[in-house]
Amino acid sequence: ATTSMAHHKQHEKFDSATSNSTRRKVVLLGPHDRYNFGDLIFEKVAIKLLSDRAGYDVNDIVSAGLVSVDMSRYGGNPRVLSLKEVQEMSFAAPLPFDIVYLGGEALACNYECGVRAMQTQGLKDQAMANKLHSCAYLLPKRLLVPDHFKGPSNIAVVNSMGGGLLRPCKEAVHTADYYATRDGLHGTLAPDSAVVVNLLFGDHVRNLRNFPSIQHIYANTTNGNYIAVQHKQKAIDVDLVARRLDAAAASFPNCSIVFFAAGTAPNHDSLEVYEQISNRLRTRSFILREENMWYVIAVISHARLVVCTSLHVRIMAFIFQKPRITWCPTNGKHDIFIRTWEGDPQSVPCVPELSADSERLFLDGVNQTLQASANWTFVDGVVQAYLESFDTWSGMLRNDTRI
Repeated sequence: ATTSMAHHKQHEKFDSATSNSTRRKVVLLGPHDRYNFGDLIFEKVAIKLLSDRAGYDVNDIVSAGLVSVDMSRYGGNPRVLSLKEVQEMSFAAPLPFDIVYLGGEALACNYECGVRAMQTQGLKDQAMANKLHSCAYLLPKRLLVPDHFKGPSNIAVVNSMGGGLLRPCKEAVHTADYYATRDGLHGTLAPDSAVVVNLLFGDHVRNLRNFPSIQHIYANTTNGNYIAVQHKQKAIDVDLVARRLDAAAASFPNCSIVFFAAGTAPNHDSLEVYEQISNRLRTRSFILREENMWYVIAVISHARLVVCTSLHVRIMAFIFQKPRITWCPTNGKHDIFIRTWEGDPQSVPCVPELSADSERLFLDGVNQTLQASANWTFVDGVVQAYLESFDTWSGMLRNDTRI
């Protein structure tokens, strides 16, 4: 099977010569102000599609979070602006800004939740000083409109989020012009936007010359024969994980294990915990120390097997058609994604980590996923479903009758 998705029709360039120009700036609001690779993906995807597919000038796309911060060291945006600063810009503009809400489960994150995820005390303090609303990443669109403005309203979009809806975030959702969720529990059903990463950025992440430390690992393993492993630091049994990984590595010869962090914001992953697991392994192992979204995607895309607890690591393994095992509870967000979007009967469902039969289920899952063949039809279907959702809401933003 091809791994380039060359069979997938490339997204079409927007022809600015024959289409109406964009008249308003658009704000991308989400948790891309701290390091969790999935949240940085949402922003990258939105910018790429808005510029390439919807005809936006990149200067008309504003990235916003709770704080003003440079996220470039993580592969993110060098200029994320605080909502307070963006509100002032919108008030001063000829037309108030449109807003697109990004984030996996930002619907259930109040302002205190957002502040706790900031990675330094200085950023926590800045976030508290910038507070405009009780929901962290869903600012009601009215708060970007100055009191004196009498023209057509700005537009708000909820971009295929997941999870529950917290009371402080309800106003933004209920006044949004387009509302999609990846789990279909409410709103229009649409896939997580991370599903288009291979289509948009696959050539970049497959080129190992862009990632020297992964190139080094690849050269020091047998033909790049490695298991890519991510595990959240919360509630981890390092001895159990080490035993499971050694057992998985025994499934194919000359295998190594590569640990990577999908995020280092509070309550995400820990390189120190990976060192503890590594010290207990019989299998040769490496720790990828880069805290960078592109390195994470690349190490997944080149792996022989992906073992994880992160939903977005699972999604990356799916869209690059890598054998994959995910430690996750049934009926949670991972399980919903697998059942709703992977579609492939060969896909291994959630594997419990701590149940009495977890070892058997894990090893059975490893054997099943290693024997499964790649099936790009399922990936293409999910990609098309997201692009249809994007085309719907980006068309609403481009509607010049609001002028």
